[in-house]
Amino acid sequence: MPHPEDGNDTGWLPLTFLQRPWASSAAPGRDAIYACDDSVLSWWQPDDDDPEPTITWRLGDGTRYYIHAVRMIWRDIEMETLDGIYPGAFRYVVEYAPKSDLSEWKMLIDASENTDDLCVDYRETEDILAFGIRLRILGAPEGIRPGLVSLTAFGNYVCER
Repeated sequence: MPHPEDGNDTGWLPLTFLQRPWASSAAPGRDAIYACDDSVLSWWQPDDDDPEPTITWRLGDGTRYYIHAVRMIWRDIEMETLDGIYPGAFRYVVEYAPKSDLSEWKMLIDASENTDDLCVDYRETEDILAFGIRLRILGAPEGIRPGLVSLTAFGNYVCER
Protein backbone atom coordinates (compact mmCIF):
# COMPACT_ATOMS: atom_id res chain seq x y z
CA MET A 1 0.00 0.00 0.00
CA PRO A 2 1.58 3.33 -1.01
CA HIS A 3 2.05 5.93 1.69
CA PRO A 4 1.83 9.71 1.12
CA GLU A 5 5.36 10.04 2.49
CA ASP A 6 6.58 7.88 -0.42
CA GLY A 7 5.13 10.30 -2.97
CA ASN A 8 2.88 7.60 -4.47
CA ASP A 9 -0.49 8.84 -3.20
CA THR A 10 -2.08 11.37 -5.55
CA GLY A 11 -4.98 12.07 -3.21
CA TRP A 12 -7.36 11.74 -6.18
CA LEU A 13 -10.78 10.26 -5.58
CA PRO A 14 -12.78 7.95 -7.88
CA LEU A 15 -15.50 10.47 -8.78
CA THR A 16 -17.77 8.15 -10.79
CA PHE A 17 -17.70 5.16 -8.42
CA LEU A 18 -21.30 4.12 -7.65
CA GLN A 19 -22.67 7.35 -9.12
CA ARG A 20 -25.75 6.45 -11.19
CA PRO A 21 -25.05 7.21 -14.87
CA TRP A 22 -27.57 7.28 -17.69
CA ALA A 23 -27.00 5.99 -21.21
CA SER A 24 -28.40 6.47 -24.69
CA SER A 25 -29.35 2.77 -24.69
CA ALA A 26 -28.63 -0.52 -22.98
CA ALA A 27 -28.72 -4.13 -24.13
CA PRO A 28 -30.96 -6.35 -21.97
CA GLY A 29 -29.32 -6.92 -18.58
CA ARG A 30 -26.41 -4.55 -19.35
CA ASP A 31 -27.60 -1.32 -17.76
CA ALA A 32 -25.47 1.81 -17.37
CA ILE A 33 -24.97 1.30 -13.61
CA TYR A 34 -22.70 -1.64 -14.42
CA ALA A 35 -20.06 0.75 -15.79
CA CYS A 36 -19.29 2.01 -12.30
CA ASP A 37 -19.89 -0.89 -9.91
CA ASP A 38 -16.19 -1.85 -9.72
CA SER A 39 -16.81 -5.42 -10.90
CA VAL A 40 -15.13 -7.05 -13.89
CA LEU A 41 -18.08 -9.46 -14.07
CA SER A 42 -20.54 -6.78 -15.19
CA TRP A 43 -20.52 -4.11 -17.89
CA TRP A 44 -22.65 -1.57 -19.72
CA GLN A 45 -23.43 -2.57 -23.26
CA PRO A 46 -25.36 -0.33 -25.64
CA ASP A 47 -28.08 -1.68 -27.93
CA ASP A 48 -26.79 -2.98 -31.26
CA ASP A 49 -28.75 -0.33 -33.16
CA ASP A 50 -27.46 2.66 -31.14
CA PRO A 51 -25.54 4.74 -33.74
CA GLU A 52 -23.46 6.66 -31.16
CA PRO A 53 -23.61 5.06 -27.71
CA THR A 54 -23.26 7.59 -24.92
CA ILE A 55 -23.00 7.22 -21.15
CA THR A 56 -23.14 10.24 -18.83
CA TRP A 57 -22.42 10.95 -15.15
CA ARG A 58 -23.35 13.94 -13.04
CA LEU A 59 -20.51 14.42 -10.55
CA GLY A 60 -22.25 15.08 -7.28
CA ASP A 61 -25.31 17.24 -6.82
CA GLY A 62 -24.46 20.73 -8.05
CA THR A 63 -20.86 20.32 -6.95
CA ARG A 64 -17.81 20.95 -9.11
CA TYR A 65 -14.83 18.66 -9.21
CA TYR A 66 -11.36 18.83 -10.67
CA ILE A 67 -10.86 15.92 -13.06
CA HIS A 68 -7.22 14.81 -13.34
CA ALA A 69 -7.49 11.44 -15.11
CA VAL A 70 -9.95 9.01 -16.70
CA ARG A 71 -9.71 5.21 -16.88
CA MET A 72 -11.85 3.04 -19.10
CA ILE A 73 -11.92 -0.76 -18.95
CA TRP A 74 -13.31 -2.17 -22.19
CA ARG A 75 -14.94 -5.49 -23.01
CA ASP A 76 -14.67 -6.99 -26.51
CA ILE A 77 -18.09 -8.59 -26.91
CA GLU A 78 -18.28 -11.33 -29.56
CA MET A 79 -14.50 -11.37 -30.11
CA GLU A 80 -13.66 -14.81 -31.51
CA THR A 81 -10.22 -15.22 -33.03
CA LEU A 82 -11.09 -18.68 -34.37
CA ASP A 83 -13.78 -17.01 -36.49
CA GLY A 84 -11.47 -14.19 -37.59
CA ILE A 85 -12.88 -11.58 -35.19
CA TYR A 86 -9.84 -9.99 -33.56
CA PRO A 87 -9.44 -7.34 -30.88
CA GLY A 88 -8.60 -3.80 -31.85
CA ALA A 89 -8.89 -0.19 -30.83
CA PHE A 90 -12.05 1.49 -29.62
CA ARG A 91 -12.61 5.01 -30.92
CA TYR A 92 -14.29 7.46 -28.54
CA VAL A 93 -14.33 10.91 -27.01
CA VAL A 94 -14.68 11.88 -23.35
CA GLU A 95 -16.32 15.23 -22.66
CA TYR A 96 -16.94 17.27 -19.54
CA ALA A 97 -19.70 19.67 -18.52
CA PRO A 98 -18.44 23.02 -17.19
CA LYS A 99 -21.97 24.09 -16.13
CA SER A 100 -24.14 22.53 -13.41
CA ASP A 101 -27.13 22.03 -15.75
CA LEU A 102 -24.97 19.85 -18.06
CA SER A 103 -26.18 21.93 -21.01
CA GLU A 104 -22.73 22.35 -22.54
CA TRP A 105 -20.06 19.74 -23.24
CA LYS A 106 -16.36 20.32 -23.96
CA MET A 107 -13.67 17.93 -25.16
CA LEU A 108 -11.54 16.31 -22.47
CA ILE A 109 -10.07 13.33 -24.37
CA ASP A 110 -10.18 12.98 -28.15
CA ALA A 111 -9.57 9.35 -29.09
CA SER A 112 -11.69 9.55 -32.23
CA GLU A 113 -8.72 8.35 -34.29
CA ASN A 114 -7.41 5.94 -31.64
CA THR A 115 -5.31 3.03 -32.97
CA ASP A 116 -4.11 1.64 -29.62
CA ASP A 117 -5.78 -1.62 -28.57
CA LEU A 118 -6.07 -1.11 -24.82
CA CYS A 119 -8.26 -3.22 -22.58
CA VAL A 120 -7.46 -0.77 -19.78
CA ASP A 121 -7.18 2.76 -21.15
CA TYR A 122 -5.85 5.26 -18.59
CA ARG A 123 -5.30 8.88 -19.56
CA GLU A 124 -4.22 11.77 -17.41
CA THR A 125 -5.68 15.12 -18.43
CA GLU A 126 -5.16 18.78 -17.79
CA ASP A 127 -6.91 19.70 -14.56
CA ILE A 128 -10.40 20.86 -15.50
CA LEU A 129 -13.40 21.92 -13.42
CA ALA A 130 -16.47 19.83 -14.20
CA PHE A 131 -20.00 19.06 -13.04
CA GLY A 132 -20.34 16.02 -15.30
CA ILE A 133 -18.50 13.65 -17.61
CA ARG A 134 -19.64 11.59 -20.58
CA LEU A 135 -18.25 9.03 -22.97
CA ARG A 136 -19.32 8.83 -26.61
CA ILE A 137 -18.31 5.61 -28.39
CA LEU A 138 -17.54 6.34 -32.03
CA GLY A 139 -16.31 2.97 -33.26
CA ALA A 140 -15.20 -0.55 -32.38
CA PRO A 141 -13.17 -3.25 -34.15
CA GLU A 142 -15.02 -5.03 -36.94
CA GLY A 143 -17.32 -7.74 -35.60
CA ILE A 144 -17.00 -6.58 -31.99
CA ARG A 145 -19.69 -4.88 -29.98
CA PRO A 146 -18.37 -2.46 -27.36
CA GLY A 147 -18.82 -3.08 -23.67
CA LEU A 148 -17.68 -0.78 -20.88
CA VAL A 149 -16.70 -2.62 -17.71
CA SER A 150 -15.76 0.61 -15.97
CA LEU A 151 -15.27 4.31 -16.48
CA THR A 152 -13.60 6.02 -13.55
CA ALA A 153 -12.88 9.73 -13.45
CA PHE A 154 -10.25 10.59 -10.85
CA GLY A 155 -10.11 14.00 -9.22
CA ASN A 156 -10.93 16.17 -6.24
CA TYR A 157 -13.85 18.06 -4.80
CA VAL A 158 -13.69 21.83 -5.26
CA CYS A 159 -14.19 23.57 -1.94
CA GLU A 160 -15.47 27.10 -2.63
CA ARG A 161 -16.01 29.60 0.13
